[in-house]
Amino acid sequence: MVDKTWAQDSQLNKKLTEINQKADKKAVLEALLNLYKSPELDTGEKAEVLLNQGKVLFSLHQYDQGIDAVNNAIELAQKSNHFSLKAQAHKMLGILFYYQGELKLALQAYQASLVYYQKNQAEDINNFAIERANLFNNVALVYTYLGESNLALVNYQFAESLYTKYGDEADKIDVRYNIASLLISLRRFDSAIDMLKVIIDKRKQLNDSYGIASARADIGIAYKHSGQFKLGKENIFAALTYFKKHDYKHDIASQLHNMSEIYNDTFDVKQAILYAQQAIIVSKEVGHQKAYAGSLQSLAKAYFYSGDLVQAEDYIERSIAVGQKINYETLLTENLAISSLISASQQQFIKALSEHQRYEKSYLVTSNNMLNDKLAKFESEQLSQKIVDLEQRRKLQILQSAKIEHQRNIIILTLVLVLVVAFFIYRRYLEKRLTEELELRVKQRTHELEDLTIELEKANQVKSQFLANMSHEIRTPLTAIVGHAEAIIHDDIDKDKVQEDI
Repeated sequence: MVDKTWAQDSQLNKKLTEINQKADKKAVLEALLNLYKSPELDTGEKAEVLLNQGKVLFSLHQYDQGIDAVNNAIELAQKSNHFSLKAQAHKMLGILFYYQGELKLALQAYQASLVYYQKNQAEDINNFAIERANLFNNVALVYTYLGESNLALVNYQFAESLYTKYGDEADKIDVRYNIASLLISLRRFDSAIDMLKVIIDKRKQLNDSYGIASARADIGIAYKHSGQFKLGKENIFAALTYFKKHDYKHDIASQLHNMSEIYNDTFDVKQAILYAQQAIIVSKEVGHQKAYAGSLQSLAKAYFYSGDLVQAEDYIERSIAVGQKINYETLLTENLAISSLISASQQQFIKALSEHQRYEKSYLVTSNNMLNDKLAKFESEQLSQKIVDLEQRRKLQILQSAKIEHQRNIIILTLVLVLVVAFFIYRRYLEKRLTEELELRVKQRTHELEDLTIELEKANQVKSQFLANMSHEIRTPLTAIVGHAEAIIHDDIDKDKVQEDI
């Protein structure tokens, strides 16, 4: 059997992209329903449309309808031999079951999807490696809530090794975040808090606001269980505020329940009841059965603390019923202890003792399903140490980079200083050379001017001597001429010799 492939630029994908860009999710759903009815689509393409419907229904918190759509997509994908689409649909089905609280069904769906990627991992090693890592991560998360901590740990290790090799920074942070949830379930609260602090800082660097809120919710739970109620309340309330602002109703239901538990632990019955009632309303609206069962338990605790045993018994029985439906073993174990206290307070001592014995048995089973204490401590410390080592390695790389950059800056500065000094030395040398050349030229010009001055003085002397000689030689004949001329003018000469005198 051959797995069909569809080109990314096919007409169907263009239509799906155009439809999914609509802001109104209900309009998107309507458009997908109309597209599904198109006679032009073949079986595989209809499966693809149904898978998109399932994703939109998930975003609208319509989990039951989403499960129906995805199951139909799986059936059509099988008929059309589109096995990669079938694997994607199984993964989406697992997500829908998980958010609905159907943990075992979610586990089956995730494992069915994982089979395809494990079988075909050599075909597209990079993409399939990430898909496998995502599924290992999801499977581990389900095992955590089922109380199967040993299986959760194994799957987290598979996921982490794949993310380390093929994933980006966000993938690596996500798996560490889920490991922190495992540590909380193992009651390793200090280790979980340390890990979540690092995760929050990392997510701040990535500007992952939703991831920060989710991590704050979990660190709030860890603080609550470790007795640091003020820090617990502060972080859970901050997460609740963020989820309300963005209308993430599934998360709102969880955090309303967590706020109720905080107030129960501090014996503020009025606030515990208020938050639990709000949590019940929201969890029923979105089908969040885990939050619903937990909120019923919170109400039972609050009414028990206030002395209303009838109400407490009613709510604990309702919580047990929902817990049994979704196989929520941890909650069922806790409910046995609460139910035992209620029965004892009603003086139903045999019933109370029976419930207490069942609680002890269930607690032992749950504990045995988890890692034994030494293994849990050893493995969780290994994981914590790995996170610390990675963080230290990152800081060391930053320091080494800073050192290299500092050294480079010093080298550049030194080179600049050497060049500046060389420039000034060369400039000084040029100035000195030009000064010496100028002085030499001035001296030569001065000598030339001195020689010219001497020559001019000599010429002037010759001229003066010449003029003196000439004036002396000319004056003698001129005196005779002037004298005879005056004599002629005054008639002092003999008229007969006028012609001769002239």
